[in-house]
Amino acid sequence: MNGLKQEVAEGKYILSFPQLTSTQDYAKKITLTCAKDIVGVRADYQSSGRGRLKSRWDAVPNSSLLVSYIFDLSGFPERHVKLISLVAAASVITALSESTNLTPQYKWPNDILISSRKVCGVLIETLAIKQSMRQAIIGVGINLTQHSFPPEIDSIATSIAMEGGQAPTPEELAKVLYHKLLWWGDILHRHGLDPIADILREHDGYKGEHYRVTTDSGVREGTAVNITSEGELILKMEDGSLLATQNATSLKSVHRLI
Repeated sequence: MNGLKQEVAEGKYILSFPQLTSTQDYAKKITLTCAKDIVGVRADYQSSGRGRLKSRWDAVPNSSLLVSYIFDLSGFPERHVKLISLVAAASVITALSESTNLTPQYKWPNDILISSRKVCGVLIETLAIKQSMRQAIIGVGINLTQHSFPPEIDSIATSIAMEGGQAPTPEELAKVLYHKLLWWGDILHRHGLDPIADILREHDGYKGEHYRVTTDSGVREGTAVNITSEGELILKMEDGSLLATQNATSLKSVHRLI
């Protein structure tokens, strides 16, 4: 662990590197060392970054916040462990709202948009460390200072700078986001999902989006209309029925994989 230590709370540090293959993979290695003072890993550039559905997350060096947090799940009931992605989404929304002059939007399950374009993605991986101890590796990629993107994502991606926002430094935002994760994690633990769901609905960027879901009757498509207090996406199907699901995939994501 030869990265530069950034203190984000008393006795808690994020390790920062000029380059890594993946902050997510490096954070996993740290969990095996039981180094409780290390709560995250950040890189100026990662050569093999990834997002949901095995998609790549690539960024010009020093243009994004690329960080993976080590989040202790001890004491969280199983029903809450499954909702950590929503904790992460609420954390990013409030961190960006406070650190920039922009208004983020939430797209289920864990994308953050500005002006209906993706500015942030979140990847959650849960690890069993010991029989009674689990940790989540919360990977976050936020576009900060880019002014252009590759042609294949140019129409769907944006950055804080492109939207006219005051982009914080990666170090500043990493610290703010760490404290937001602690805050919203505590809210989930003490009060359940309702306060988090309220924030996500307030920053709605999912209504009207088209999703695909696999059901007992086959693959179906529907339009997002809301989210439940349990974090499920409510879809209006082609026959007019409503379906609540935790396993839908945005059609835009599906089409990018084909």
